Amino acid sequence: MVSFVPRSDLHGSVVASLRDLIVCGALRPGARLDEPSLCRSLGLSRTPLREAVKVLASEHLLTIVPHRGTYVTPVLETETTDVFEVMASLDSLVGSRLAHHATQAEIAAIATAQAEMAAHHAARNRILFFQINQQIHVALLAATHMPTLVHSYLPLLHKVRRARGLANISFDRQTQSLAEHEEILTALIARNEAALVRLLPAHTRMTARAVLSAMASCV
Repeated sequence: MVSFVPRSDLHGSVVASLRDLIVCGALRPGARLDEPSLCRSLGLSRTPLREAVKVLASEHLLTIVPHRGTYVTPVLETETTDVFEVMASLDSLVGSRLAHHATQAEIAAIATAQAEMAAHHAARNRILFFQINQQIHVALLAATHMPTLVHSYLPLLHKVRRARGLANISFDRQTQSLAEHEEILTALIARNEAALVRLLPAHTRMTARAVLSAMASCV
């Protein structure tokens, strides 16, 4: 029997793989996309890759220049500042929704991930700490059970993830971030809406300061 990957699954997989290459910095800002090389490394034909390119161009991670090619969109400090500010504004709604709509199973999963993140921090594993941190933020967003909010917020989260990946965030900031996450988890378990509405935007703004400071030092 011949097995195959459903087209919708393949499309999502290609988009995710290409997005990860951009976000983690494997494809550097300003670099021209080498389609033949990417097709070989990802085991794809050009059609699914080009479909993925269109999706990531809509997320502003790629820039398509007619007759010249596709380029990884540069990370701009001014744009990153704006993205963080929009996220912080949306975080108030995220916090309010979480207090009323997050399930016990979702809260338990976030608590488990939080413990895993703390273990990676203790081991000074920056990469795994960052990965779990991002998973927690996605889980918090999903637990709002508000599709319009999720679809509005996720592209911003990808942009922030990319900026954070390119900036070398200090261990001290990770320690502070972990403490902020613990406060958020405590408020989530208690379903303390007022605390969540306050803590989530504050956490985003503290992260913004650290990322923007790191970006400025790299110039």
